[in-house]
Amino acid sequence: SWIGDQRFMNIEGFVLIMVPRRNKQPEYKKEKVFYMSAFEKRHDTLSIKTVTETFSPTKKIFSSPEDLRRMVAESLKQEKDIYDDLFSLSYRKIAKPAKLF
Repeated sequence: SWIGDQRFMNIEGFVLIMVPRRNKQPEYKKEKVFYMSAFEKRHDTLSIKTVTETFSPTKKIFSSPEDLRRMVAESLKQEKDIYDDLFSLSYRKIAKPAKLF
């Protein structure tokens, strides 16, 4: 998807949360989560920057991808740094070596 002139990769998954209870079996909840990563392709290099989980000071869990997209768009308009430094990667295409025989 696109937000402004930046291309994003959207990821949807599920998290299983165990809620312990005193004298009963623990309760398990399955929750849908959404993540986004910005990516850019230039010549032979692919750069990926993951949006950090704490980019929004008010909301930590997004119930729909539209909510996440709206918050990312607002943060980008305000020029906030929303990317996680630990999960930023660059991949460069390397040509296959020539066969010897």
